[in-house]
Amino acid sequence: MKGKLFTLLILCFLSFSCGSKNQPRITLDSNWEYSTEGIDGTYHPIDVKDFSRLSTFVNNKKGYIWLKTYFDIPYDMQEQTLSCFLGVTKIADKVYVNNSYIGKSGFFPPKQFTSGELSSAYTISPILLNTDKPNELLITLWVNGKGSFSTIPYIGLENDVFVTKKTKDFLNSNIFLILSVVLLVISFIYFLLFLFGAGRRSNLSFSRVTFFSAFYLTTVSLGEYSLIFEGTYSFLLFEKIFNGIMAILTTNYAVSFIRDFLKKTDTKKITIFRKFIVFFAIFLVLLGDDLNQFYSILNLCYVLMGIHILYAVYLIIKSIREKNNQVVLLLSGFSPVLISLVIGVFLVIFQKSNVILTIVVGWQLTILSFLTILIYNFSKTQKDYENLNKNLEKLISLSKTNHPRIFVNVNAASLDVYKGVKISTELSVREYKDSVKLEEDSEFSYKSTFCTEGTETKKTCKNDFGICQDEFISISQVFADPMCADLVDCIEFSL
Repeated sequence: MKGKLFTLLILCFLSFSCGSKNQPRITLDSNWEYSTEGIDGTYHPIDVKDFSRLSTFVNNKKGYIWLKTYFDIPYDMQEQTLSCFLGVTKIADKVYVNNSYIGKSGFFPPKQFTSGELSSAYTISPILLNTDKPNELLITLWVNGKGSFSTIPYIGLENDVFVTKKTKDFLNSNIFLILSVVLLVISFIYFLLFLFGAGRRSNLSFSRVTFFSAFYLTTVSLGEYSLIFEGTYSFLLFEKIFNGIMAILTTNYAVSFIRDFLKKTDTKKITIFRKFIVFFAIFLVLLGDDLNQFYSILNLCYVLMGIHILYAVYLIIKSIREKNNQVVLLLSGFSPVLISLVIGVFLVIFQKSNVILTIVVGWQLTILSFLTILIYNFSKTQKDYENLNKNLEKLISLSKTNHPRIFVNVNAASLDVYKGVKISTELSVREYKDSVKLEEDSEFSYKSTFCTEGTETKKTCKNDFGICQDEFISISQVFADPMCADLVDCIEFSL
């Protein structure tokens, strides 16, 4: 594994530093034709800018499309071994040069399956090529809801194409497999933190987010699992589970993480509403009996998840108004995915095909950002505990007075971080606004009803309530000497 990773990194370095741009290439960016009537059908001109939406050229976005172009081999490339680079293709492709088969990626019906984000690149045998006349390049593409090329195809030297493919595969697929493993480890660690020690809900929700994100990444790194998925499972079933359900659950627990990070709780109605959205979205995903139908349903599910996210936005706005200091950390943690969404909008405008991949990268950076934030909060809490232990002796000494009935009272709100410690010279007073309502039950009896009308606590800068509200730890000395009621309130008490 280490050797493979090292090789890929070296190839990436060679690709960027040595510059494959200096290598001779035949860029296939013009004179393309397409047909949906068969390999010998009528062909129509097509622009390379439409390669990102080839499914729209096929009836019901499902079927075969044939693409054809011609190329000449320059003199300086005639004695070289050449390869054809297509980039990432959806869903499956077969490639021919001068009517001779040179390779394929993905799987055609009846066991259709994509090769994920792995690039298609094929070596061309020298005996297949013409040096004195144009060569025909023919691509048979199976589309079903999706159908595209990620880049403009080109013919290049075998080594040039090999380096390009390995670099693209590492950036588009291999690296996400590594991230999946990392996310699963992080998920396990934070689940253990929740079980044994920290116990905070944010640790549990973060564990769930990373867990489902790891499995969602399978849709990107699918090509790494070829031995598992090669004609074994239905591509539709795979898309439903990993591209549908996993995306829905990831969004759900991301919202839960925002809630827990901000120390908020869901009302009963909100809990029911959130569960309804999740289960309804999953139900819709399972309904689709065709890939094209599934992708249409998935767009509707994205709308439902958008409604779900609006609840998180509401919590953020509410926390801003409450001046919750966790909001700044939350927004900074989400900045990568927000930036990727903005970039994604521009990619849609310019009809690029890697929009989803851009957002996926942004989401992974967001998870890593929150990992850093949670580690920081944990270390800060540990530091506060250490400071508390160091000052424990001093705290105990405060209770050593000449009066035997004075004790030290320590109050603190439930916070991750405190601003400091303050001495309280006043004790807060809480007023209970309760009352008893007497109603005549019958001629000789009454019924009493206890009415709760809430409480009111006066806040000052000197009492323990006010100090805790200001995010400080309150320390005060309290006199605890029992006294007879008649001495205090002049209440008469006798048998």
